[in-house]
Amino acid sequence: MSRFSCFSLVFSMVFSLVCFLCLPGSLFLPGPILAAQETVAGITEQEDVNASYFWVVRHADRDGKKDALTKRGFDRAEALRRLAMKMKVDAVYSTDLTRTKLTAKPTANEFKKEILIYRKLTKEWFEEIKKKHASKGVVLIVGHSNTVVPIVRGLGGNLKDKIAENQYGDLFVVKVSQGKTTVSRVQFGN
Repeated sequence: MSRFSCFSLVFSMVFSLVCFLCLPGSLFLPGPILAAQETVAGITEQEDVNASYFWVVRHADRDGKKDALTKRGFDRAEALRRLAMKMKVDAVYSTDLTRTKLTAKPTANEFKKEILIYRKLTKEWFEEIKKKHASKGVVLIVGHSNTVVPIVRGLGGNLKDKIAENQYGDLFVVKVSQGKTTVSRVQFGN
């Protein structure tokens, strides 16, 4: 077998494997995402039953300037639901816009939860949800590119990132336990 034929065969096998693992709807996640999924608290199991876990995400992929999701956005919302299936979801919050509710809907339906609408990010609202959902499971909060970071900060997380207008698929896991807050960032969906 020539060097070129050997290279072609190896390339073909690797390319096929990567395509298979990255198919939309696949339960497999690429390398760094899988590693994060296995090790980040609040992703595959609630390691601390006395902690509160808040999953903060931006709505899934928006359809241009419309208040709607693209096909990829619907796939990403479904990927979020699949990720949450190993958890106990206590509540699902969203703004009153269609794109955030469509992102939250698969997870809310999976756990038979009503989507709770929030309007303003006030100190009182953050105190209320932290108290209401203390040690009860995961609380999913779906926001926007300009509200994700303030939500994480309002829950006590130290986050300096900004979410770009074209950036989707970041899941911020805010863990509150014994007065200490930690934040982990994981990618989900394709």
